[in-house]
Amino acid sequence: MPVTGLGFLVGSLAIAAVPPFNGFASEFAIYRGLWTAAAAGAAQQAAAALNEELSIYKGPLSGVIMIWPVFALIFWVAVSVALFIFGEKLGVKAGLREEQIKNIPTYIALGFTALALGWFLYKWLLFKSRKFLITSERIEYEYGILFKTVRNMDMWRVQDIGFTQSFLDRVLGVGYINIQSSDTSDPRICVGPIGGPRAIYDAVKKVQLDADRRQRVVHVEK
Repeated sequence: MPVTGLGFLVGSLAIAAVPPFNGFASEFAIYRGLWTAAAAGAAQQAAAALNEELSIYKGPLSGVIMIWPVFALIFWVAVSVALFIFGEKLGVKAGLREEQIKNIPTYIALGFTALALGWFLYKWLLFKSRKFLITSERIEYEYGILFKTVRNMDMWRVQDIGFTQSFLDRVLGVGYINIQSSDTSDPRICVGPIGGPRAIYDAVKKVQLDADRRQRVVHVEK
């Protein structure tokens, strides 16, 4: 029975695409293709914005941000399954009587699973609630799960725009755009991770310079 349970656990981890099992490579290839397609679409949208100066970016952040919550959920569910299968046997081997530990590992496993699912649901709702809108005139940031808050920043108030992308971000085709402005309520906004970040950064930089020229704004460094 322990060998069967261990085989079941390994097979479950492989089906769940937990690294380094064989299911992970195929799942990663599928997600990588989706991220590449999304990045290409964002790049085309940003390139069009360079010429039309309309909407540069609209929507939520990249789904890449949910990778670690998914891995964490899989890990804790796997721990719960292992505890459910082997918990009582390990307790008996540790010297406890079977009636002392009866059903306790099951309750603990259910508790771990409930907490993992609750935490993952919170992360998913947080991901779905955050949305950005970047146009040639303003930057709009919407967030909040139960209560919505919308922040606006005029493009001519933007003082500096930065672009950051780690090695893993480059592999996944995402990046971050850091915006610094003279707005006293929200002087800094970080947009990311988003697909096609370099094209969007170039588009935002261009419309920011155009906005400065239209408003005749000269930014003075402190």
